[in-house]
Amino acid sequence: MLLTRVFGKSIVCLTIFSLSVMLGTGSAIAQDDQKNEKQDKVDVGELLQAAQADISSEDYAAAAKKLKKITKAQDDNGTAWQLLGYALHLDGKLDEAISAHTRAAEFPQFKQLGLYNLGCAYSLKNEPQKSIRFLHKALDAGFNRFDMFESDADLENVKKAKGFRAINARVKNGGKRPQRKINAKSLLGEWSVVEGTRAGEEVTADRLEMAKITIDKELITIPAGEDEFNMSYEINTDTNPAQIDMKVESGPAPEDSAAVGIIKKEGGKVVLCYNATGGDRPEKFESTAENGNFLFTMKSNKQSANKQQALTDKPDGTAAKMKKGQKNPNKAKAPPAADADGLKKGKENPNKAIAPPAADADGLKKGMKNPNKAIAPPAADEEGLKKGKKNPNKAIAPPAAEEEGVKKGKKKPNKTKVPPTSTDEKKKDDDKKEDKDK
Repeated sequence: MLLTRVFGKSIVCLTIFSLSVMLGTGSAIAQDDQKNEKQDKVDVGELLQAAQADISSEDYAAAAKKLKKITKAQDDNGTAWQLLGYALHLDGKLDEAISAHTRAAEFPQFKQLGLYNLGCAYSLKNEPQKSIRFLHKALDAGFNRFDMFESDADLENVKKAKGFRAINARVKNGGKRPQRKINAKSLLGEWSVVEGTRAGEEVTADRLEMAKITIDKELITIPAGEDEFNMSYEINTDTNPAQIDMKVESGPAPEDSAAVGIIKKEGGKVVLCYNATGGDRPEKFESTAENGNFLFTMKSNKQSANKQQALTDKPDGTAAKMKKGQKNPNKAKAPPAADADGLKKGKENPNKAIAPPAADADGLKKGMKNPNKAIAPPAADEEGLKKGKKNPNKAIAPPAAEEEGVKKGKKKPNKTKVPPTSTDEKKKDDDKKEDKDK
């Protein structure tokens, strides 16, 4: 919504001139009153003044109530619709405000403002794409309060949207849509005419199918029935839109016949508008019976050719690159993954020698005895016998003996007697002494 002053108080919505025109002079009110037969039933002037007073005191609901009475009685009262959208907008009733703004934009004197306010309302509803669309329409209609695109708080939501850059670009360009400079080299190739109008009369679809325009560095070739026009051309890309001058070099027309036109590239298509009757250069891309212009929209055949090429094999026999997930019907099927012997995984090779099972050191299957292998003796002691078995060839070892080699507990026959202990010897000496005394 726009900033303005109403009786010294700043409010959001109408431009300064709009209130002064609508309410200050009363001329717009008088015009609306004269157009409606119901004016005697409703005092429009009095209601409008009262509604304006409510708006000044920020009683937007009361203002809207009065303005609805006017629009009900006078549906063609643009002033009332404009003020009603404004009051509802500030009262936060955005859906109702959008309906009122839409109706106000149908009146030529309020079209610019109504479209701008629609952009503001959709921004507040956080619907940026709709907001951007109506802001573009406002600029197309001639809205020139460019400062509002920066300062209006209603547009804060939409400023975050990517598409708002285009709005800023137009504001910097005086509201005009920026025109990209056309690259003359991008025009080279074959083009199909998808839409055509000659002096306001649309070209039929069957004729469009035959219309193939070829552009090279020197000539533009346009079919003309069984014949064709060959025209030299020059393009001035410094103008907006770019200008094109064409001169007939050959074809069913007098040589040196000239045609001047304008050309632009839009959305991958080329739009060409020219006057083929020697008239003035077109200012707009339009064809009517009055201006006699020819207007053609062309689409490059390069994309179609590339798409077709992608579906067939290349001339050198290699497979063409297919789209992701698309099978190439001309491509030979690759064999399934194979093992070292070249067979499919999981399939046995009948010609392959059967490999023996895992074997021990003697080359036999695990757990299988070798009939040709000598039987190894069981684990033996130092003499080579099985543990626990006597060796018949081994000399019997004497039992454990004392130091003199005699078995434990057995007297050695040749061993000298050990003298008795000293006690025994004393007893015997005493006996001998007693016998002697006797």
